Amino acid sequence: MQPRISIATLLLALLGASPAFGQGSDACAMAQGISGTGAFAFDNTSATLDGVPDPLCNAFGTSDIDFDVWFEWTAPATDRFLLETCNLTSVDTKVAAYDGSCTGPILACNDDSCGLQSRISFDAILGQAYLLRIGTFPGAAGGTGTFTITDSVQVLNPANGNYYEVVFEHLSWGAARIAAEATTFMGHQGHLVTLTDNAEDQFVYFTLAGSELGNAWLGAFQNMNSPTYSEPAGGWEWVTGEPFLYTNWTAGEPNNGGGTEAYLGYWPAEQWNDYTFDDGAVAAYVIEYDTGTTIGDNYCLSVVNSSGGAAEISGTGSASVAANDLSLSAEPVPATQNGIFFYGPDQVQQPFGNGFLCIGPGATGIARLDVVNAGPGGVLAHDLDITMPSTQATQITVGSTWNFAAWFRDPAAGGAFFNLSNGLEVTFLP
Repeated sequence: MQPRISIATLLLALLGASPAFGQGSDACAMAQGISGTGAFAFDNTSATLDGVPDPLCNAFGTSDIDFDVWFEWTAPATDRFLLETCNLTSVDTKVAAYDGSCTGPILACNDDSCGLQSRISFDAILGQAYLLRIGTFPGAAGGTGTFTITDSVQVLNPANGNYYEVVFEHLSWGAARIAAEATTFMGHQGHLVTLTDNAEDQFVYFTLAGSELGNAWLGAFQNMNSPTYSEPAGGWEWVTGEPFLYTNWTAGEPNNGGGTEAYLGYWPAEQWNDYTFDDGAVAAYVIEYDTGTTIGDNYCLSVVNSSGGAAEISGTGSASVAANDLSLSAEPVPATQNGIFFYGPDQVQQPFGNGFLCIGPGATGIARLDVVNAGPGGVLAHDLDITMPSTQATQITVGSTWNFAAWFRDPAAGGAFFNLSNGLEVTFLP
């Protein structure tokens, strides 16, 4: 989409006080209008300082941005967006985004995310205007170049089926943890990334940003109440409670510098450092979505059957359409009794048989899978084959969400002589 020219920019051009079209305005109050995503040119060669210092922009002891030019950008969607100058200029850039005012509130600011160039992430609302400030680190020369605005993306790690997202925003470790856990993707809650082996570590550092990631928060902290706590290397824990076994410390780290370093982050290149809670050098954080290890979300109710328990449905393998390896199981159910798994588009909860029906047919109807037997262990199991839907309307595709449950005979329970498991919602991935 081509940038639009605001009335303010035209006025500046007529007065001879603005760079050429597509280069940005020297005055924030007359910021050049642009919209959509794509690449936009800037020229801050002879720009003067118009913005004000802000603590969020503090880097290497300065909160100023020099040689700044301004753009007023209209968001094309409600989403998280990424602005970057990486590999698009030789200027030592420093960039920031503001929520509609030249003096703030500031949404994000960054100096050196990729060499001497910059990246920021910020959340935007469809149709709302945001001010973008493209400048230099104080003391560096201005120049010409390009910045891009793109939708932030989640990246699949095929090795474990999980998705990852890097957010280029300066937050304290605690604020980054809260932000990560407030984010969801395809029905899965995010958390600060946990690294359990070198392959995952390398994937996160070298893949998510398209180049080396640089300083970024990771999901571990030093628990001073832990029985294993000692300085500088005792008591470290992942936010998910996973065992803290794999480590990749930079030489000489952790060192608890200044006596207050207890939060984990990357220290280039691709090794770890212990940081203070709000270290100004960390301008990004990494979110992990456990889509590969947690298959679906349970909902609805199941009722005690004659096995003595209530049947719970679960999935193992993955929700990947390409892998086609999702296995369903429901237990406990009465031993040696037959049952079936079925799925549909809607979630309901209504009495049915001796339990509750948790799936509604919607517009597609309900797909019934093959009959299976619980055997003496009282476990129903079925390997789902995505390539063989019972009807065309119930074909499972990437991005589709389906709800699964199990029906089984329960002759000792009386009444309708059958019962059901609870429901399992699964959103399918590439």
